Amino acid sequence: STRCRFICMGLQDFEPAPDTYDVIWIQWVIGYLTDYDLVQFFKRMAKSLRQPDGCIFIKDNVCDDQAFLVDRDDSSIARSLPYLLALVEESGLRVVAKGQCLGDEMLRFQDDFPEAIFPVPMMALELDV
Repeated sequence: STRCRFICMGLQDFEPAPDTYDVIWIQWVIGYLTDYDLVQFFKRMAKSLRQPDGCIFIKDNVCDDQAFLVDRDDSSIARSLPYLLALVEESGLRVVAKGQCLGDEMLRFQDDFPEAIFPVPMMALELDV
């Protein structure tokens, strides 16, 4: 479709135009950004959302027994959910509240994955205004 664009670029360098996107989908990539780069990325994505209903959707691994866990084999980091939510808040975003966007509070866990892997939350974010 002409309404969809695929952009191949490092997230730390992606700078979309303001008021451009209704939806931004981010899946299994934030673990490759430092905390600073992730906060800056979230801020740039927030500016690029069309208002008042633009949403950022995130689906990524979290660890559940530590603040974060570094994987030296693939140079990634799994953050705990509270740690990730603190970075979301620092970015000026929040989890979409009940009754907005798609209906319920938009923070749920993938429940059909094997227990041996990290928990995978899925969340919808919006500007915290």
